[in-house]
Amino acid sequence: HGVLVALAPQGYWKENELGKPLPLMALAGAPLIGLSSADPLSAKLDSYLEAVDPPPRVSIAVQTYSLARAMVESGAGLAVIDPFTALGASPATTCIRPLAPPLPITLYALTRADEPPPHMLASLLEIFGSRAHEQLDRL
Repeated sequence: HGVLVALAPQGYWKENELGKPLPLMALAGAPLIGLSSADPLSAKLDSYLEAVDPPPRVSIAVQTYSLARAMVESGAGLAVIDPFTALGASPATTCIRPLAPPLPITLYALTRADEPPPHMLASLLEIFGSRAHEQLDRL
């Protein structure tokens, strides 16, 4: 499990706010890079942001989290994305804050239903899980 995070261009938030959770209402009127309505998290994010007044200003919507990250890195606005994509952003040009209240997401491993899982799968998933936890602890 993880939580969605806000990614912003460096200097968007004050120095003393960095590392602190971002209150949902701080997204009011913010220049937000939207996610495609085809994205599975898009509807969840929309309902999460329903209470924000005025709503974030979405002038562009992108298909992938990595494209949203690239847009933030170029200074185009903020993005609400998964923490793994956000942690790959350039720390020289961006900063990350978890959302408050948190919007949880789950990391899934997909396997083929018609085949028994390879004998190494459990070990591999354990490695992925512990690496994911290590990354999330950086937030």
